[in-house]
Amino acid sequence: MLAYGYCRYSSDLQNEASIEQQKNELEEYAKRNNIEIVKYYCDEAQSGKKSTRENFQEMCKDACKNKKIGAVLVWKTDRFARSTIDSLMYRENLKKHGVQLISITQPIDDNTPEGKLMTTLLAGMDQYYIENLASNVNRALKANAKDSLFNGGIPPLGYDIVDKKYVINEKEAKIVKKIFDLRNKGYSLNEIITELNKLGYKTKKGKEFKINSLVDLLKNEKYIGIYIYNKGTSDNHREVREDTIRNENAIPAIIEKEVFYKVNEKKRKKESTASKNFYLLTGLIVCPKCGAKYCGTTNPRIKNGKKYTYRYYKCINRNSKNKCTSPLVKQEVIEAEVIKLLTEKLLDIKTIEEIVTRIDKEYKSAQKDFTEDVEMLEKQLKKIKAQIDNLINMVMNGIATNSIKEKMLDLEGRKEIIEEELEYKKRIVETDYITPEKIRNAIKSDILAFDMQSKYKLKRLIQKWVKKIELTTDEIRIYLNFNDNESKNLVARGRFELSTYWV
Repeated sequence: MLAYGYCRYSSDLQNEASIEQQKNELEEYAKRNNIEIVKYYCDEAQSGKKSTRENFQEMCKDACKNKKIGAVLVWKTDRFARSTIDSLMYRENLKKHGVQLISITQPIDDNTPEGKLMTTLLAGMDQYYIENLASNVNRALKANAKDSLFNGGIPPLGYDIVDKKYVINEKEAKIVKKIFDLRNKGYSLNEIITELNKLGYKTKKGKEFKINSLVDLLKNEKYIGIYIYNKGTSDNHREVREDTIRNENAIPAIIEKEVFYKVNEKKRKKESTASKNFYLLTGLIVCPKCGAKYCGTTNPRIKNGKKYTYRYYKCINRNSKNKCTSPLVKQEVIEAEVIKLLTEKLLDIKTIEEIVTRIDKEYKSAQKDFTEDVEMLEKQLKKIKAQIDNLINMVMNGIATNSIKEKMLDLEGRKEIIEEELEYKKRIVETDYITPEKIRNAIKSDILAFDMQSKYKLKRLIQKWVKKIELTTDEIRIYLNFNDNESKNLVARGRFELSTYWV
């Protein structure tokens, strides 16, 4: 993957050596993760509070324009932007263009409750526009779906789209038939991948097959002529919604129904077992002995002639060369205790008000900073517009060169980014989209959600609020994800007796 690197140092805290140090660490991270940094953008002696940094703006423009760039690497999130709101805005803009922001030393800010709550609350800024647009789009998509017409995206391997209708691509259909044939003969997914790679077969995107792409392909009912629209939710794409549109014999079939159902019957047995092994706390529990993370595990046992499967969390170093001897902990016990303590902590008035105070302070600070930004952005925009007018006058006077054309494109790109940021920041300054009451309601909504049955949403909530979980022989400590300074972190504590362990 190709990426840009962004570095910054503040005049009051750092020196030029900090830029080189950041570059060195970015390079080391890139090598470990098969990333090539093709260009660095550096802002020296500038405050991270000001997104009007020249090279920062240039980096955002280039990243959004260059389709080959997949990521922007920063040393730490405060090198990117100190304001949570500023950070969220630019990250979302990069994301819209397929570019991810990677902080090599810490989690991204919108993985914290502050960031996620702000994302939810700020969404109200464009709520009417978004809902109105979504309503119109959904109406058109449903109309297409009723006629079994293509609704966008990438068609499945084996099909092309002609006049919004699915037609068989014979060359690709041969690959699909080969996959189902091998699976029907008992080949494992890894064996099928090996065979496909040996034959030089590729996915619809021209890439090598992987486990996930094969699983999705084998489950796709379009191959037996069934058109499905609106299936799945954001948490489980295999779940069937009430408003799902399902049209039988609507697409030319590639696979016979008997073969399709036979293949998927074999898979369902394996998947039903896997779905039971769902662990809410993977990666959050810290080993009390070696400091590594705990992960979920199963332990089948035979008792009185019957087979039982017990589920636990264990240290990832337990079976490694390090041979960590920390105990295993029962899944149902630790998960129930975490949900109980987390709910109690979030229900605590003092905790809620502390969270409200932090987020409200962040928003008020952003409003103040953005007031200054608006003035600076307006000056930049005026200057760029004047430069564009000058270039237009040169062209009208008969001076037209490639360099003028390139300069015009560059200025237009910068103008677009500044206009978008200016509009956004003006709305933040002029309107109190985030209020203490809205923050309290968002927290209460999460508290109520801890009682729901969806394990996917439950896991997402726990990952949102919990930074880490520490265990001792008699206590459990849950650190809420609100501060890098651990001593100031909100902590939920509870008794956790040794008897809950299994060794």
